Amino acid sequence: VTLDADVETSITEKINDTPSFIKSINNVSAGRTYTVTEAANSSPTNLVSLTAYVMGMKLRGRRVSGGTTTLLNPFTIPVPNELGYCNDANPARMLESIPNQECIRRVTLVAGEPCPTALLLATYTDGMSLLAKPGAATDNAGSYIAVETPQTVQLDIVEATAGACSCPSPVLEVHYRVVLTNGNDITNFIARTITGDSITQCGTFNFAQRFSLTYREGAPFYKSGSPGYVNGLPLLIGNLVERKNSADEDVEAIGLFKHGYSLVGADSNGNCVANTQSQEQFDHPVINFDQDLIMGCNIGVNRAELAALCTPTSTLSTYLLIKEFTTMQFLGKFGEANPLYKSDWVAIDEGTNLSPGWDEINSVCSMPSIYHLKVITARVGSLTNPQRYVLSSRKEVTRTDWEYTSADQTVTEYFPMRVVVTYIDVEDEPIEEFTPDAPRIEMDPDAKFPFTPDPDGADKSLSLQVFTLIFAFVLILAN
Repeated sequence: VTLDADVETSITEKINDTPSFIKSINNVSAGRTYTVTEAANSSPTNLVSLTAYVMGMKLRGRRVSGGTTTLLNPFTIPVPNELGYCNDANPARMLESIPNQECIRRVTLVAGEPCPTALLLATYTDGMSLLAKPGAATDNAGSYIAVETPQTVQLDIVEATAGACSCPSPVLEVHYRVVLTNGNDITNFIARTITGDSITQCGTFNFAQRFSLTYREGAPFYKSGSPGYVNGLPLLIGNLVERKNSADEDVEAIGLFKHGYSLVGADSNGNCVANTQSQEQFDHPVINFDQDLIMGCNIGVNRAELAALCTPTSTLSTYLLIKEFTTMQFLGKFGEANPLYKSDWVAIDEGTNLSPGWDEINSVCSMPSIYHLKVITARVGSLTNPQRYVLSSRKEVTRTDWEYTSADQTVTEYFPMRVVVTYIDVEDEPIEEFTPDAPRIEMDPDAKFPFTPDPDGADKSLSLQVFTLIFAFVLILAN
């Protein structure tokens, strides 16, 4: 058989078109001819053994949900068709990126019926994985790379309207990233998603979504620029650790958060998350370069609990939002800061450590409740291609008064905690144009061209010059 440009599809077609099965073909490529041989007890799912993905080959995967495994052969990503509507049958192909583009869905919501699966986040992430290499056994869980979802952002896109229908947090955007080895084996599979407000209004309407697929070689999100930071990529944050060098000596290095530094803030009710709570249901916004961030949550306490919390030995660090802020130590100077070189990193100035204070008479706690990370950035390099880098950073803490107002001291009241990240760019000094004055020629006041000045200013100098000129004129006439 001769294989067409779509190698995988052509193999399947030849298998279906012949009574015999292909037992094993290694390093297949389009345009070449192969012999179809019989193999006893062959199974169509294990007929072709490929050593690695090649460019243009369809990605394969599976979904495990509710104890049921569904093979995704091929793995698909929606793209707009010629009319702009979502084509869900578009296969994802190795090393062929799909740009970030919008497609439209015609959606109908009916009271009492579930939300369309195309709008559910689970459709694009839950139980999904990709086959690491096409030659791996499809019935072995170890052959697959499970999808990672480091960040889900929810946007308020429309005003809430009352209605009988229900479509919670519909998917607005899904952006996949596949990380490869040099041999095109898949090592990581990441999905970043954005969801919107819940839809409760019934009816038929157009709903826009965006999808993309990109490939990257090496560790995911290891770099955020080269060398300067790229706006919107994770700010490199790490803590000091010790590691062994080649001589088995302890050396200092930076423990880097590979997906960026996530802040775990509030649960679905807006309450601060404690260390012992499950984090799976919560959104984890990542601190990205040059993107200001405010993250908050509420602490619910009665009067006695507030008084106990408002002491120098308070347990604020049990809340993950505060713990994560207080434990970060270093920022990468540039987007390609190397964790093995401490000199590539900037230590965060810890600022002043404030303790809470309790006013028993007025039931007021002066609580350090606003935690602010200021990142000072600058530019280096040419004017046409400046590189952004971190110059310095500092933590600042501000107190606010938490006043317990209920007459019943057992009532739970809620008080806000906030983490703020801001970027301050140090502009280069403006270039001031300077044009020097024209050089001045200092001349003696007695100098008269073509005469030479007389130091004493005597008239005899001028008479001598006149006599010389007359004599020269007579010589010229004589000639």
